Amino acid sequence: AVAPAQLAAKAMALQESEEADELIPCQHCGRNFKPEVHCKHEGICQQVFQSKRKVYNTTDHRLPDDPVLAGIRRKAEQQARKGQVGLGSEATSAGDKKSNWRIKSEAFRAAMKDAQVVQKFQKEGRPLSELPPPAATRPELDDRVPCPHCGRRFGAEQAKKHIPSCGARAKAKASAKGAARRR
Repeated sequence: AVAPAQLAAKAMALQESEEADELIPCQHCGRNFKPEVHCKHEGICQQVFQSKRKVYNTTDHRLPDDPVLAGIRRKAEQQARKGQVGLGSEATSAGDKKSNWRIKSEAFRAAMKDAQVVQKFQKEGRPLSELPPPAATRPELDDRVPCPHCGRRFGAEQAKKHIPSCGARAKAKASAKGAARRR
């Protein structure tokens, strides 16, 4: 077993020897190397990092050699020359479809803040009638179904139950008003 003092002494000696060696910067990437490694690195650095890689044409390898598909192959080659992968039409159709996760996340955070305000009012013993009104949900995020009779909004399952009963109540109310007017 090697004592910790011996390991520390070896590490210090190694560090001093490294400081004695002068490091030479690479003219391509700017990193520093020992003289014996520097010449080997520069050749590799120039080959690997300074030259642009060829774009892999997936369409060329995926499609069979068929004269009918020659137009598609030509379009894929043009895209590859531009530095893009695929035929291009798939990329635009995927880009048109926008995700609204950020808006949903912000709405959720706002709802959580509103809930914290309610809890704060309850802890302080203040009446909930003093609460500020909650922020309205954005229409594009509101997937609830509005009731045609009372205007309230419900989830799909709840709307299936509510709308028929609300319609029956609305008819009963209307007929009661009509009967009262006739008298």
